[in-house]
Amino acid sequence: MELREAIHHRRTIRPFLPEPVFEETISIEDRDTRGHIGYYAQMYALYDAPALILMMIDKGLPIEYAMLDCGLFLQTLCLLAQERSLGTAILSAAVHCPNVVRRIFEVPQNKLLVVGVAMGKPDTSDPPNNFERKRSPVNEFVRWVK
Repeated sequence: MELREAIHHRRTIRPFLPEPVFEETISIEDRDTRGHIGYYAQMYALYDAPALILMMIDKGLPIEYAMLDCGLFLQTLCLLAQERSLGTAILSAAVHCPNVVRRIFEVPQNKLLVVGVAMGKPDTSDPPNNFERKRSPVNEFVRWVK
């Protein structure tokens, strides 16, 4: 898969197939309390992804530069996963409970948890992984200054 194709086809995946990674629309109405609870339960269960990558930075680094590096790495990771037919879901929910995450994954105190990335083989039979996405034309979100 070419980079341009990976960029065009990359999407957040939920849920995943129960296959190991290294072997090879969720629509909820505002009044749907049960749906909201189910959605968040799935999110905190990482949509059944078989792998979780935790991104963290050293607390001693200037946060502005470290977060920029994380963003660049995150995009590259997701595109490379897409190239290898793996799906990703970028989830801040993976680090919402930092004390629990630190305990389970033995994260040192000198590290700041930034975000988690669930990764796995996409479950293409699930509707949220198949809906047609409409992308806005560039002129709708870019202002060209001459």
